Amino acid sequence: MTDTTPAPPTSPRPEKRNRSMQVMLLISLAVHVLLFLHISGVYRSDAVTPIELTMRNEPKPFSRSIPRPRQPRTAPQIHDAQKTAVPQRQVPKIDTKTEVAKPVSPITETVSVPDVSGIRPAKPSQIGFEPAGAPVFATKADYFQMVRMKIETRKTYPEKARKHRTQGRVNVVFTITADGQVLGISIAKSSGHDILDAAALSAVESAAPLPRPPENLFDDRIKVQIAIMFELT
Repeated sequence: MTDTTPAPPTSPRPEKRNRSMQVMLLISLAVHVLLFLHISGVYRSDAVTPIELTMRNEPKPFSRSIPRPRQPRTAPQIHDAQKTAVPQRQVPKIDTKTEVAKPVSPITETVSVPDVSGIRPAKPSQIGFEPAGAPVFATKADYFQMVRMKIETRKTYPEKARKHRTQGRVNVVFTITADGQVLGISIAKSSGHDILDAAALSAVESAAPLPRPPENLFDDRIKVQIAIMFELT
């Protein structure tokens, strides 16, 4: 009985395997040397790069057509021009001589003054105008508003009352004459604090004289009652 079992493959010899490895290493080294030489030649600063030039005959060189600028037009010449006579304007002469008035002697010349002793001067409202700077009031409310504003500008809050936080309202009554003077100042209703009452009376007194009442709105003296407030904010 024979044994038919196949024999195991034989592995190559170690000597063959080493030789093949050496050949591959040599080939790889040669390729790397060639690449290194090529790269070093390309990047050398003194490397000469050849340039190929070719020449050929052109029948006609290329030329660019540039448009020429337009020639300026010459001014037309005028022949047989006729002169037109323009009449000159006659300006009348003006005598620039000025006459100097002769001085009048106060001894030889007298001026007569008319007698106006029997004529009463007219009031501003009768001749249709007010004195310069005098306020004009359209209504009675406008006049009383001006009176209140002037008294408010003269009002002084007592320092002692301010320190103690004293407040109140004082009604003051007085009379305004035709020339704006103030008469008969008195307290109509007290605030309950003498110091505030005295400050209210002082404000009215220091505001005099007040604006004159307009005659077209008031006939005679005006009796006024005004409330003066003393408040701390």
